[in-house]
Amino acid sequence: ASCIGRVENELTDLLRIQEVNMLPRAFQGVVSMIMAMVREVQERSGAVYHRAQRDTLQLVTMQTMRALSLLPHTLLPSILRPCNTNSAARDLIANRLKTLLSDLRVHVGVGNNEYDMDEPGMFVKSIDKVLAALGLEEPENSSFNEKKNNIRAVDEGAAKSPQVKGPLEDVLRHSLAVAYCTQGNDHQVIRGMCDNVVKQVQVLVNVEKETNNGSKGDAVDVQVACDILGDALELLEQKVNTALIRLIVTVFATPLEPLQHLKKAITETTTTKTNKIDTTIDNLVMNFDLFVDKIFQVGGFAMACTHDYQGVGEIRDSLLTIEWLEGCLVPAMISAHNQITAEKFSSPTVATTPDTDNSLQTDSISSVSSDSKKSNLSAKKGNTVNDALSHAMLLADCWSNSIKQLSQALLHIMEPSAFCLVTKEEFHKSWAGLRERLYTQDAAWLKQHISECIAIVQRLLDLHNLTPFLTLYQEKQINDGIAEVKRSLDYVVASPADLVKHRSLMKRVQLLLTILSRLSSELNEDNFPPEDDYLDDVSHRSQQNKSMDKRKAAAKALLTSNIKDIPLDADTPRAIPLPGATPIRGNGTSVPAPLFVPPRALPVTSGIPPVANSVGCQGLRRSGRSSGRLGELRGRISGNNSVAGAGFTAVGDSGRFCDTSIDISKYLSRSSNNVTSSRNSRRNFSLKVKYINLDMDGILNGPPSSSTNVTKDAPESTNIKDNTTAISDYFPSQVIKCKTDNTTELQDVSELIARELAANTTSGTMNNTHPVPQSPGDQISDIL
Repeated sequence: ASCIGRVENELTDLLRIQEVNMLPRAFQGVVSMIMAMVREVQERSGAVYHRAQRDTLQLVTMQTMRALSLLPHTLLPSILRPCNTNSAARDLIANRLKTLLSDLRVHVGVGNNEYDMDEPGMFVKSIDKVLAALGLEEPENSSFNEKKNNIRAVDEGAAKSPQVKGPLEDVLRHSLAVAYCTQGNDHQVIRGMCDNVVKQVQVLVNVEKETNNGSKGDAVDVQVACDILGDALELLEQKVNTALIRLIVTVFATPLEPLQHLKKAITETTTTKTNKIDTTIDNLVMNFDLFVDKIFQVGGFAMACTHDYQGVGEIRDSLLTIEWLEGCLVPAMISAHNQITAEKFSSPTVATTPDTDNSLQTDSISSVSSDSKKSNLSAKKGNTVNDALSHAMLLADCWSNSIKQLSQALLHIMEPSAFCLVTKEEFHKSWAGLRERLYTQDAAWLKQHISECIAIVQRLLDLHNLTPFLTLYQEKQINDGIAEVKRSLDYVVASPADLVKHRSLMKRVQLLLTILSRLSSELNEDNFPPEDDYLDDVSHRSQQNKSMDKRKAAAKALLTSNIKDIPLDADTPRAIPLPGATPIRGNGTSVPAPLFVPPRALPVTSGIPPVANSVGCQGLRRSGRSSGRLGELRGRISGNNSVAGAGFTAVGDSGRFCDTSIDISKYLSRSSNNVTSSRNSRRNFSLKVKYINLDMDGILNGPPSSSTNVTKDAPESTNIKDNTTAISDYFPSQVIKCKTDNTTELQDVSELIARELAANTTSGTMNNTHPVPQSPGDQISDIL
């Protein structure tokens, strides 16, 4: 505390200095004291007992060092121009440092404060707890007493459904929050998987009830139900990670584009004053705000899906800096724009046309004095405009650096094989859109579309630079493919009427897609176990031998000077549904597309529909916990599990076989308490999901009526302990209460859930679409 007080005094003295010669020495003293303070805090933070307090101290010290790096840029104008009186940037950084020092003084105490900083990987740990409660795996950091209690619970035959209630609610809450922020059909797929998980919980509860009552159920049925629930839960985890990686790929493909458009509109010179410029800036500000909201969503979700403490610390540091800059960046940009506009149009030039020479001689002296006053006034206005513009550009550069740091931190926690798979899928979407407009004459659209494609592939190379996973040949292929696409794009933009060049560009884009497809297959090759069936192995070898010669020829002539010599790969993806959709085999059966990596195919058994034996619906061979990287699959061991995804697909997807008779809303009780927002900025944006409570009594007694449990403020059951916890705050900032007059254009998650629950209830009551529940024995027979 004494060291923090000395730093505050030195910083105050630095801001009071008026002589330019004394600034460098005073600044050096402040830097030395802050560095010493940071080292002392880092040494003592290791002895702090509370994990959240340690993380908070680390975050505040990182923010202090970041703000300190901006202080020299604010002092530079005073050194270059001693008469400069503008101190907006210097005051802003100084106040930021004072705030951080005050926070540091509070957190270095005994630690009695309540911290809202969640532990990294809460989503993954909740899944680990559910699997451990089901007896499918053991928690990694569990103590001896916890292990003994788990063994005792299994030996005594204790019910497992009450043990999975709490962590499973956390899993469903996080999954639904991710679903409402995803793109494409990921929302329906994740929601359908949540329905499937609740359905398997219903089966488990019913089987345990019959087993405890001594009826036809036995311990084998309970273990089968646990295996099915565990498989469904892992499929949900994979799809949530896939959707999150897709958000990262799309959002951070061109992360600086919204700010660049805003800077261009503000600094653009105009000759006439119209309202069109103001309207354009308003739209750009709105797009910029929505983009920042996406950044906070992606960063918050990513921290809950990884165990990498260092990566999570960097993400928190970047998000906290972006949150601070959000409250001052846009006002500074608008202020600079207003001053530029006022300088151009407030003092128009007045032209005089004297009639006689006498009038010219009479006004000569007065004109000289007025011209000198105007020049001094214009000089002052010019300095003011330059200062405002430089202040806005300083904040914009800081915001850009924070976005780049966040992008690098997200790549650090990424699994290369999963990232490459999603990159290939997104590039395939762009390729399909380009093929639909093959001969377009809109050069601007074509340039923007190809630039987005190149940016998506460039992110893959950025990941390789951080975590090398490509061979030299693979890296050269991607770089050469990007260079070929860029060169062909220049030719098309130069002469868009030449259709031959359009086809040449399309072939090069298709060639780059082929490279990504091969790379994705090679990276995920380890996740495809060898087939035990001899016929399947022979079939695979025969197909591989047929394309061996063609692959070799394509590798030799991969990049040529003549585009006509480039061969078309037979494995190049063609027009297929969106990721998550199901291609159709030649015999008419549908094959569900894999979420991350298709699990091993199981032998066909009687009683299972043909679709249940397809690649995407097989049981997961489970071993160990999920790794710290985002998108990495859990370890697997030998052994046959039950079919996890039989009969499951996205809700509303007519091209895939799906059982959507179960409705998740029938088993979710909803309380009236809202989760407080953790983001306090000039826009009160909050991502809220109301408390989710699995109504275990409703499952035991059959589906509850819509009038009791679908109500928005329905009371929770008194027979079940209220172990529901609030949703984890994803954003690293102080907790504030949500305002009821939220003006953000993004729809609130809780409102969306309430609307869908009301719609499902109305449709279910009027049309009676939900079938009569089957007995537990019939349900087990159908699943098996």
